[in-house]
Amino acid sequence: MSLPRGLDRPATGRLARLLPRAFLVLGAFVAISDAFAFGQASLAGVAQLLPFDATPVDPLAAALSAAGLFALAIGLYRGKRLAWWLAILVFAAGIPVQLLALGHVVGGVVAAVALALLTLDRAHYEVRSARTWGWTAWGLLIAGGVAASLETVLLIVRDATDGLPADLPDLAGAVSSWLAFGDLTSPPTGPRTALILALAVISRLALLLALLAVLRPVGGDAPKPEVRARVRELARRHGRGALLPFQVGDDKHWFCPAGLDAFVAYGREGRMAVVVGDPVGPAEHRWPAFASFVDACRRHDWIPVVYQASEDSVARLRTLGLQVSPIGREAIIDLPAFSLSGSRRANLRHTITRAKRGGLSVAWYPNGLGDDSRRLAGGLQAVDAAWRAASGPAQMGFTISRFSLDDLASNPVAAALDADGAPVAFVSFRSTGADGGYVVDLIRRRPGSIPGAVESCLAEAAERFRDAGASTLSLGLAPLSGLDANGERVEERALAATARLVRPFYDCEGLAFFKDKFAPRWEMRYVAVPSRIDLFGLALALARLHLGSLSRTAVRAVVGQRPVGRRAGRLGRPGSGRPAQSPGA
Repeated sequence: MSLPRGLDRPATGRLARLLPRAFLVLGAFVAISDAFAFGQASLAGVAQLLPFDATPVDPLAAALSAAGLFALAIGLYRGKRLAWWLAILVFAAGIPVQLLALGHVVGGVVAAVALALLTLDRAHYEVRSARTWGWTAWGLLIAGGVAASLETVLLIVRDATDGLPADLPDLAGAVSSWLAFGDLTSPPTGPRTALILALAVISRLALLLALLAVLRPVGGDAPKPEVRARVRELARRHGRGALLPFQVGDDKHWFCPAGLDAFVAYGREGRMAVVVGDPVGPAEHRWPAFASFVDACRRHDWIPVVYQASEDSVARLRTLGLQVSPIGREAIIDLPAFSLSGSRRANLRHTITRAKRGGLSVAWYPNGLGDDSRRLAGGLQAVDAAWRAASGPAQMGFTISRFSLDDLASNPVAAALDADGAPVAFVSFRSTGADGGYVVDLIRRRPGSIPGAVESCLAEAAERFRDAGASTLSLGLAPLSGLDANGERVEERALAATARLVRPFYDCEGLAFFKDKFAPRWEMRYVAVPSRIDLFGLALALARLHLGSLSRTAVRAVVGQRPVGRRAGRLGRPGSGRPAQSPGA
């Protein structure tokens, strides 16, 4: 339904949406004051003006009404179509209840005004709910209406038995009163039976649960084979950058709009749709595809956020209304100029020299372990097990691979071997696509083994990739590094403060120091969110996506472990050769 002339203006539209929500929130406060017996005198006048009677006799029913009104207001704020339908029912039910049952003329007029505003602004409410939960909501409404009707029947029977006046609504009136969050009847003169009270609570609980079901976002469907094939082909032709191997990972969802040769890779956690890096495709198709993705997120009740966006995408993201903040720096080695000679990498050269004197050698497998996979499998698994025992059992994911012998068999690997030929560390790599580069993936080192093993693997790989004609080697993101603690934007200052807070668990400074040994080129990476408050949701979503789930075991692994990179001095500093996590994390 199109809006009438004048109501589609921004200021008028905002007012039309604000008033129904304001009525619902005020009603929730009135119900809370009634449930917990505070501020009743000051809110008594407000209650007479509301389009529903939010002051049930029973405190528990009042509390349930308050929660339901808040949930309905949130649903309208999020533009939910089902919330709109339920609000229409609530305000429509409030008109006869206020005018006929309670004699509140102003309340009835307010209900009519709210109903008219919602009807005229119908086009705004197009956000969908999860289909299964939508049917659940309607089922709960029916169950609640049945409970409300049974309560009324029992009240009529009880009052008739006790010889009390039958000043009670009929069943239609009872359901209307229930939908309007009020008592089904006037306060009874006799004591309520337990069954009647239970039905009253059940009817309001059903209404609350129905409203909560409406708030459920649309779920994500599993990618279809044809979409997966299209993504792989687009990535082969146009993909580039350190995140490309993870953008096409099997744990991702992909948005591929019709008519555009581009895709957006993202992970889902709750309402958060966490986009990995920039959209992939030719320049003229990438950002139209991303704009379509943002619009689809709005219809699905998802919050579109971006993790590790490039510098080139900042202006585009801001044009789309997202707030952009730096999240850290990516360390990139320009391979044609890479060399261990000279002063820039003197610290790295000395570390590798000491490791060689300790009996360390590096085996290079440019196409994966291949035939040596079976011979090295036990040693590599032992290194991984020792690493996880020291760092916590939870393996990272999302923008890093989990340990897999199959992956090691098919991707470049540098393995550090001791004097007996046993693996003490290894680093795996993945191609970054059309730019002809590589990115570090897994890093593992047996704690207590020869210092400098990881540095030796990385330097060996950089030299071999350089000799093979590769352009770059990304060491991945150094999270929360390079941020200005005194910057102009409050988001950057908050993230810089976060880096200091998490140091006991994740030494961001030490990880950046380790990568800086290789004298890389640093490029800033960004996060983008619709509003500042979404930074907290993004942080939680990233934690869950990287760890798989925030189970108690994972939480103990992250919070309970010793400070990362501080077993033998700070990460990457003299005496330490072990990075906190793989640089791609």
